[in-house]
Amino acid sequence: MRSPHPALSRPGQIPAAEVFPRSLPPSSAAPRAPQKCPASPPFEPQSESSPPARLNIVLAYEDRPAGYYAKEFIDRLVPGDEAHIQLCKFDGLRLPVLFNEMAVAATNADLILFATHDHGELPPEARSWVARWVADRPSDRPGALVALCANPEVAPPGPSLLHSYLQAIARLTGMDFLGGNAATA
Repeated sequence: MRSPHPALSRPGQIPAAEVFPRSLPPSSAAPRAPQKCPASPPFEPQSESSPPARLNIVLAYEDRPAGYYAKEFIDRLVPGDEAHIQLCKFDGLRLPVLFNEMAVAATNADLILFATHDHGELPPEARSWVARWVADRPSDRPGALVALCANPEVAPPGPSLLHSYLQAIARLTGMDFLGGNAATA
């Protein structure tokens, strides 16, 4: 079989003069007026062959056992490959880099979970973090706040301080609020 051009039969051997001519032929056409770019096509919904949308989840937790309880809750709620989970222990929010990263994540999250043992007050760094993402979160962004008590035996019988606080945040941001414990949720 014969190659359409002799230089193409030898890769890397195409003469430069054939690729980069020294001069271009003069153009006889008048300069063209600038043209508008066509409008982009309308948004098309995902087809059945498209991968499913991933749920963005942020998990803030008191300590390792509370984090494990919350992770088990998430695993029962959403299959692993359908969720993007970012997690942080409350005291990790003292680090400015992690504080900022988690604030951005919460601003864009579909689900924000708080896992504690007793549903008492959040530590100051967690309250500052909540104030930061609440200020940045669009008011029309849907989502849910979830309070999980990893130790249901010590959970108060009625609304706790954490429940009251997160309910107020949910109302402020237009998010839904769910309260419970990992054992029964």
